[in-house]
Amino acid sequence: MNRVLARARELASELERHTPSRTRGIDFSPIGGARVRDLDRARILALARDVARVRDRVRGEARDLWILMDNLDDPDYERDYDDARDKADFLGRADHMSTELVGLLVELAAGSARARQTAGAGWLVGLAVRVVPAEDRARYGEEWRGELWDLAKGAGWRRRQMVHAAKTLAHAWSVREGVREGRRRPAGGG
Repeated sequence: MNRVLARARELASELERHTPSRTRGIDFSPIGGARVRDLDRARILALARDVARVRDRVRGEARDLWILMDNLDDPDYERDYDDARDKADFLGRADHMSTELVGLLVELAAGSARARQTAGAGWLVGLAVRVVPAEDRARYGEEWRGELWDLAKGAGWRRRQMVHAAKTLAHAWSVREGVREGRRRPAGGG
């Protein structure tokens, strides 16, 4: 995961250097942390959204240039065509860099979330998720794992996660019965 962080920093620096007008105002500091587990997941995802916007803008500019180049097939416009092609190639490289950077940022966000979850708490929540009906597991799994992430702040977060995960497992059976009872009730009836 540290190699992913190093590559993300390298790409961010390169993107800033090659496309300063397009990356102006983007804060790349969320990937400045020394270790993946110290990264702020929400800030990394916000950065990924900002980089994706740059990528979309670059793609639009490149598309417009290719359309322009289709109309510059006259020999009198050869220099204009070459300039447009060079700029389109440059934008293609910027598109490639930003696309790779978005993927790395999403991977870092996922890695930082895993790094801030104790193995025991994750295992207990996994057991709790298996208790609820299969069609509701994704919903409850996301909710319960999100609660673990929320608890991963400040001192004593490991203990808070374990206590919460144990309570989640203990209440999973009542959640299961509540979900089943809700399905047995007729629609519109109370």
